[in-house]
Amino acid sequence: MLEFNMHFWIRQIAPFLLCLTMIFGHLLPYHFLPYYSYSIQWIFIPIFYFAIYNPKCLSSWAVFLLGIISEFLIQSPMGVTTFCFVLLFFMANFLRRYLLELTFSYLWIVFATMLLSVEIVNYLFVVLLAKNSVAFMPIMVEFWVLILIYPFVMRFCAHLDKKIREAAV
Repeated sequence: MLEFNMHFWIRQIAPFLLCLTMIFGHLLPYHFLPYYSYSIQWIFIPIFYFAIYNPKCLSSWAVFLLGIISEFLIQSPMGVTTFCFVLLFFMANFLRRYLLELTFSYLWIVFATMLLSVEIVNYLFVVLLAKNSVAFMPIMVEFWVLILIYPFVMRFCAHLDKKIREAAV
């Protein structure tokens, strides 16, 4: 007979809850940044991390659902944010075997490269769907902020992943 282990299930959904919290953090305005009038998608870092290290805890379906929730809350063009989240997840997951062997500094560079490509795709879709002009500078500010904050969020995700793996044993 199966036992219901609440502690285990809470840790299993912890990556989803972390990402959901980061979506709500995305709603905060960051007006102190130059050339910036909207918020930062902090969620890109945990999506990248869990796509590589523990894709069972944050599946592609969960990433898709997080994209839908994000679009609903920030009222972005439908499908763009979801596509960007899923694109980053699949790029990282596709290269997972190779990324697991990289040191942290090389992984940081890979994240920067993948994030830049996702941000460019995001910008192109928004330009195509927007009725008025869209500035490129806010996207670059978001890119650099995410690159600079990457080590801290990555360490937190690694700690969370360690706790999840301990609960699974």
